Amino acid sequence: MNNGCLELYNSFTEVVRLEKPGAGIEADDAATDMKVVIGSVSALVASFTYQFAGAMFTLLAPLYFVIGLHLSPTEIGIEFTVLGLGTLIFEPLWGILTDRVPNSVLRPTIAVSSSAAFVALASSRSFLTIAGVVLAIGGLVAGMAVVQRSEATKGVEGHRRGGTLGVLGSVVSASRIAGILAGGFVFSELGFVLGFYIAATLAAVSSLPMLVSPLRQTDNLMKAKEKLDDRRPLPKLKVLSGSAIAIGAFVGQTVMTSLIVIVMARSPVSATPLEIAAMLATYNLSVMIFQPIIGFVGMRRADSWIAAGLCVGMVAYATLVFARSPMLFYVSALTGGLAFSALTPLNLASFISLGGKSREGTMIGAYGAAEDVGVTIGPFVFGFLLGSAGVTSAYLSVVAIYAIVFAFFVCSRLLRSSNS
Repeated sequence: MNNGCLELYNSFTEVVRLEKPGAGIEADDAATDMKVVIGSVSALVASFTYQFAGAMFTLLAPLYFVIGLHLSPTEIGIEFTVLGLGTLIFEPLWGILTDRVPNSVLRPTIAVSSSAAFVALASSRSFLTIAGVVLAIGGLVAGMAVVQRSEATKGVEGHRRGGTLGVLGSVVSASRIAGILAGGFVFSELGFVLGFYIAATLAAVSSLPMLVSPLRQTDNLMKAKEKLDDRRPLPKLKVLSGSAIAIGAFVGQTVMTSLIVIVMARSPVSATPLEIAAMLATYNLSVMIFQPIIGFVGMRRADSWIAAGLCVGMVAYATLVFARSPMLFYVSALTGGLAFSALTPLNLASFISLGGKSREGTMIGAYGAAEDVGVTIGPFVFGFLLGSAGVTSAYLSVVAIYAIVFAFFVCSRLLRSSNS
């Protein structure tokens, strides 16, 4: 009955045991269907709740900066740059920690700390204080992303990891849609301060579902299992190629979900707020639907799916060159979400395995740092060209980034084949 559920998210429920000291560790045959269900549901609920709170923060923070504190555009830009630096600096460190500290300890620590940071932001007024709090929030959000991915891949066979990561990505996309909608309602009805307090409460309680998860009892044994596996030399070409794909994927996602909004609001498109919201919803729904599907069906032919994803990404932004009405933006959002879905779970699943089981957390953190580089590069390049050279050049810059990543990906595979 639950074989499909086990394949979907058995990372949260695998029970391991030590037969004899030094004799090795293997999966416990007594794992029950109920443990599969409880582990899957509790992990997904915990991830959804935390990301829901984070999505509320994503909407409330810029509104708070503009309307509540009257910060200048330059100051707001600096604050969000600091947020990005927080994720870039701390994500690799969290990755190293997940190789050494049980996730059952890290998850509640990050959740409670995030709650305190949201409350602190609600009471902050000075520019420097806000920058310090935002830096901490960036680091904590990065930490939870690493922990969630670590949980989603722990104990899962390589060919199934794309699927589990796809499911996690789908849940994150759903929580972002719901959190942004909730944040807008809370802002209009209750104001900034209560909005941050609600987000803080949700962040604090987000780890409660994991208290009933089998992962809580098996986390330390999983760490013991990983320590028995030898480390392997990192294949530098694969690491560089995987990092480049991560950068390209998040250049596309960040531009699509941020700066494209500005383009749509301006002439000649002059889209209404509802039309802009429809574009964002189309992108997130595309990611939510396609990530788990491609993750499950594409792992055995990951290279082909990744190459196709990069090509689809080029098409998504090239289409916008001809956009004069919201309709082509919807098409681009749909294809852009499909491209992101083909790139992220498959590439991440392959990247994690490069360092061996004892360094899986470290590889997750390194991959997250590459994503953060894409989050930084995309808006900078697109925004600079949008202001200096026009919207067509801005669109083509994203196409060029995808093309460069595609060329590097193909060349790295050809070079690897010639050396084998």
